[in-house]
Amino acid sequence: MKQSRRTFLATVGATAAVAGCVNFNDSQPPPGQIIAGEQVRSPISDGTLSGINQSWPTAQFNAQNSGCNLDLSKPAVTHAQVKWHNQVADEEDALVDSPSLYDGSVFVTTDRALIVLNASTGKEQWSVSLEQEGVTTPTVTERHVYLGTVDKLVAVNRHTQSIDWVREMTTNQSYLGAAHPRINGAPTVADGIILVTTYYGVLYAFEADTGRQRWATTVTTLPDDTGTPGADNTPFFEGPPAIAHGHVYAANVNGYLYAFDAVTGDQQWRVKSTGGFQPGPTVIDDTVYAVSQVELLAIDAINGTVRWRFREDSGSMKESAIVLSDTIYVASGDSYGSLAITALDRQSRSVHWRVEGRPQASFSAGPHRLYVPLYGNLVAIDRNQGTVEWEMHTESVIGGPPIVTDGGVITADERGSIYGIGSANRN
Repeated sequence: MKQSRRTFLATVGATAAVAGCVNFNDSQPPPGQIIAGEQVRSPISDGTLSGINQSWPTAQFNAQNSGCNLDLSKPAVTHAQVKWHNQVADEEDALVDSPSLYDGSVFVTTDRALIVLNASTGKEQWSVSLEQEGVTTPTVTERHVYLGTVDKLVAVNRHTQSIDWVREMTTNQSYLGAAHPRINGAPTVADGIILVTTYYGVLYAFEADTGRQRWATTVTTLPDDTGTPGADNTPFFEGPPAIAHGHVYAANVNGYLYAFDAVTGDQQWRVKSTGGFQPGPTVIDDTVYAVSQVELLAIDAINGTVRWRFREDSGSMKESAIVLSDTIYVASGDSYGSLAITALDRQSRSVHWRVEGRPQASFSAGPHRLYVPLYGNLVAIDRNQGTVEWEMHTESVIGGPPIVTDGGVITADERGSIYGIGSANRN
C-alpha cells in the first residue's frame, strides 16, 4: 500500500526518534524520484533548468541568514521534476553542506575540491583542488569564492579559477585542545569583511580583498560555567554569523548569543538561553531571531533586549528560523524526536499549522513554499496552508539549505549528488 505524504513524514519523525537516523529500504523510491500526491515523476538525466537569473551566494542566502529570497517573481517550481543530476563526489570524497549559486553557476565544496557547475545543465565547468579537507559551504562574490578548510580560509578567484590567497586560523589561546581550530559554518561576507567562526570559540574578521586579519575575538564563558578551559570545555560557535546594523551576531552551544562591533570586534552585548544555540542567528529588520535547543528568541538587534521567548512545554527546537511577512517558520515540538515544521504568528506566537518531520539541516523558502531537508528527502510545503506538495528522495541526507530561484530548486546530499529540480513539461 502506498504511503500518504503525511504518513510518510510521521514515519520519518518516529524512526528518527528511535534510531537517530532513517534507514531507507527497498520500498523507498529511487533517488531523484518525486512524489506529489498520487503522481510519481521520474528524473530526467539530461534536462535543463530555465530562468536561473538570481543568485543564492551563501548557505542561508545572505549575510543576515534570512534563508529566503523575497525578490522572486514566480513560484520556483510547479509540477516538480528533477531536470538534471550530477554525482560530483563519493562517500570517500563527500560533499560538504549545501551548494551556492552565483551568475548562473553552482558552487560546491567536497573534501578535496571546489567544484563549479552550470546551473542550467548541471555540467561541470571548472574546479580547484584543496590542500586540506573542505568543511564549509562556499560563499560567492563577484570576484571571489570563500570557503573554509580545516584550519584555513581560502579565497578562490572566480575569473582566473585559481587560489588568490589562504589565511590560517591562528590564536594565542593555549587551551584549544586540538591540532586545528576547525571552521564551523559558511563564511559571511558584507561591507568588505569576511566573518568566520570556529569550533573553538574564536570569531575572525578578515579583509575580503586581501585576506588581512582585522581582528579576532574569543569568548570566555565556558560550557560548564567555570574558568578552567580544556579540550572538552570550549565555547565553540555554531553556524554562520550574521551581520547587520554595524554588528556581528554569533551564537554558541553553551547558550549565549553575542553581538560584536563589526569594525573592532568588541563585544556589545550577550543574551543567555537555557539551551545551547545550534544554528546561526537570523536578522530581519531590527530584530535578531535565534533558535536554541529549547526556545526561539526575538532580540533587539541594537541593544540586546529580549523582546519575547517562545517555547513548547518541555519542548525542543532545531535549525534557524525563517521570517516571512507575519509568519515565523521554525522546527519545534514536545521533544527532539517529535519535531514538526511549525508556522507561528509573528505577533501572537500562536500556531498556524504544523507538518510532522524532523529536519536535519536548516530549510529555505520562496514566496510560496518552504523547502525542507528531512532525512534523505527534500519536502516542499505550502507556506500558507502547511500542506505537503511534493517530496524527493535523495541518495543520502541533505547537508544544508536548498537554493531557491525563479527557475528551480537546487540541492545536494552528503554522498555527492546534486539535483536540479524544475517544472515538468506538461502535454
